[in-house]
Amino acid sequence: MHSDSVPNGFGDECNLNGTCKVAASDISLVACFGDSLLTGLCLDDGSSTNVHQHELQHSSSIKNAALQFIHRHKLGYPWLTWMIAGEQRQYNCITGGSIRSVARLVDECVHKCHPDENNADYTNKKVTHFWSHGDEFNFAQSGAGIRDLQGQIKRFIKKLDQPEYQHLKSKWKLLFVWVGGNDALRYKTEYLQREFGPLLNEALCTLQMLLPKCYIVVLTIPYFQLENGHMMGLTNQKSSTSLMSVGSRSSEDGTKSDMHMAQGLNSKLRILNETIQRVARAAMANDEQDVRIVVQSWPEHLEQPTMNGCSAFISHIDGIHPNLAAHEEFARRVWNELHGQSMESGYVVPSEEDAFV
Repeated sequence: MHSDSVPNGFGDECNLNGTCKVAASDISLVACFGDSLLTGLCLDDGSSTNVHQHELQHSSSIKNAALQFIHRHKLGYPWLTWMIAGEQRQYNCITGGSIRSVARLVDECVHKCHPDENNADYTNKKVTHFWSHGDEFNFAQSGAGIRDLQGQIKRFIKKLDQPEYQHLKSKWKLLFVWVGGNDALRYKTEYLQREFGPLLNEALCTLQMLLPKCYIVVLTIPYFQLENGHMMGLTNQKSSTSLMSVGSRSSEDGTKSDMHMAQGLNSKLRILNETIQRVARAAMANDEQDVRIVVQSWPEHLEQPTMNGCSAFISHIDGIHPNLAAHEEFARRVWNELHGQSMESGYVVPSEEDAFV
């Protein structure tokens, strides 16, 4: 991924050009906003590809059998699959408590830099607000678009008004925004050009005006592409691999249809990603708050394991959403990019002085 950041205000510690120095050990809360990429919808462990060995079971064998039957026969596909499979937010890449998510990595840094577990503020207030086995600070909604983002943020702010969370308002918060894919699928180009930018700007301005000490990461939307007649998703425009397949056809007409759809979606995604960059930079111009905004873009080529010609990062439940292996890779890349490194493997291990970039 590639990170593009501009300072927005002055925090407790600033360098000469006014950029707030925020390290993982400064963070007291991690939260996220967006769509099904952050809710664990139709999540599986990738075991069907024999690549990922995590044990991730559905609530019952009957449910699992029903999902396999629906997927195999494409009954009510994909809506019925989504309704039955449901969400598993505890495995999402940002706030999930059951994988090594970004929030868990922040938690590790705080434990390392603040090892005094007898400190009441540390044990009672910091650690418990990093990650969750449910959705405590995951405000993403499956199927959400840009029009839903403001509502998610308002629910977050309302939650911070509760007595048990009010102390977090004055602490550094690491917030993630990942939205736009559903808008590209639903709306025409003219609508996206007119509405997406102002709505994203409204949401970012709400965070800036109402919440001090926020480090906000806005993720761009990966592109779609054609590969071997398949309509592919969650990949960069120039990549030869992908993270999701959103359908396939073997006939020549189907391939042409997929190609036309991919071109149309990429055209809209390009507009949305350019808008994300532009709006974020404009929001950074206000230096009255100790808030920072960065944009992380997906790489031009994203290597990933494959099995039988298919991505090992795609849920075999619906063939669309990312599986557990994908979420772990998302978390690793986002975490490393926060520290200005794009490592092919492994995790950045920051010291207490290593600030986000």
